[in-house]
Amino acid sequence: MIMTPQAIIKHRLAGRIRIRITGPGRRKNEYFGTLEARIRQEFNFQTVLIRPETGSMVLADPNLDLETLARFGQSQGLFLLETGKSPSRNLVAGHSKRYIEKLNHGIRKISRGRLDMSGSIFFLLIFHAMGEIIRGNLALPSWFTALWFASTLYNRDLLNSGDADGHPHADGHDGDAAE
Repeated sequence: MIMTPQAIIKHRLAGRIRIRITGPGRRKNEYFGTLEARIRQEFNFQTVLIRPETGSMVLADPNLDLETLARFGQSQGLFLLETGKSPSRNLVAGHSKRYIEKLNHGIRKISRGRLDMSGSIFFLLIFHAMGEIIRGNLALPSWFTALWFASTLYNRDLLNSGDADGHPHADGHDGDAAE
């Protein structure tokens, strides 16, 4: 019994997609040759780039319809593509978020839950701004920017989410003035 290869979306932009195909087995070059011929025959994409050595397929066209491509691949026994799973639009933001969450977890662990990353940055910015003012460095960018960011953090994370311990405001609201 031959299993249909799995296809995974690795990168996606409007009108362009890179798909990794896993499982064509020993006849990799033959499989990708057939895949390319069938894709070109069925669709009129501007770009069809098949790379057997990496097991990937890049398709580009302003009218690229992922659902139609997935149905075609499955009906022809070429690949099974899950269209619901898609990588983050901004991979840098996705990676950064994970590292920041790890750092935040570490700060919470060290402080036994009394401090988080936003609170730590808030205090660092305030101390930096006060140090610059005490030294007489009253040029705007340094101390002013530090206070601006500190107030933004305070308003976003501390004022609007309840008290500093994360408890809701006494009036039961989450800090937003408008309902």
